[in-house]
Amino acid sequence: MVQKTQISPLAWFLLIVLTIIWGSSFLLIKKSIIVFTPIQLSYLRISVSFLCLLPFGLARFSQIKKKDFFSFFVVGFFGSALPSFLFAYAQLSIPSFLAGMLNALTPLWTIIIAKLFFNKNFNLTKWIGLIIGFLGTCVLSYNPGSSIGLDYYILMVVTATFCYALSANVISYKLSHLHTLTISSASFMIVGPMAIGCFLMEDFTNIDTSTDTFDVAIWSMLGLAVLATALGLILFNKLIHVSNVVFATSITYLIPIVALVLGVFFLEEHININQLLGSLIILLAVYLVKK
Repeated sequence: MVQKTQISPLAWFLLIVLTIIWGSSFLLIKKSIIVFTPIQLSYLRISVSFLCLLPFGLARFSQIKKKDFFSFFVVGFFGSALPSFLFAYAQLSIPSFLAGMLNALTPLWTIIIAKLFFNKNFNLTKWIGLIIGFLGTCVLSYNPGSSIGLDYYILMVVTATFCYALSANVISYKLSHLHTLTISSASFMIVGPMAIGCFLMEDFTNIDTSTDTFDVAIWSMLGLAVLATALGLILFNKLIHVSNVVFATSITYLIPIVALVLGVFFLEEHININQLLGSLIILLAVYLVKK
């Protein structure tokens, strides 16, 4: 795939819309896991997203080729299914804005994966940025109260960002010949039925559906599934096609701002010096990687 160097107005528009949608998703996760367990939320989110995308998948079924099957699986599982669980589980412990801050690691992983698996070459500045990003992650992850000195929940978010970067590279370098709707719907036609099967085996009998809390949780889950996952994946795939994978993943510059504002104003979250310092270091690293 030839990477585009000129960024169009459409690309900037998609970047802003996605920033609002995905920046809000951390708040929606917090509201959802009050009622649902992380694994229940993940199954529900992927199942509903699959049903939203199914008509597009059926309409474009003839475009789905056997040679692309593994790439679709990578996009569906690593780009949506696994991160949806990792973020939900991590937010049992960490603030929503911190999850948004850590999401800024995605461009760093994007560079590493592009180099290791797709033979892309990058200058010294980008590699310095990667090292600084790793240091920033260590600062964020450090927890003196842990036996290993690291915050296990933060490392789950770091793993999720690796998954996002892997998916973005596969879309950019392996599936660029396909329409964005084909990529989105085909990837969910693989992981969606598995999520529904797992969902049907879950025990939801302990959930009280008569409370206002449940209403908030179910609407939050639907927002995550329809907007953040189904629509978000379509828009992100489109963004990669009309720009390039590095510009597309730079959305993680902006997501922390939305996540921070919503976390402070709606969840009354507080930021400590470790989190502030680590976040600033990571954002500096992403700036260097983007140069």
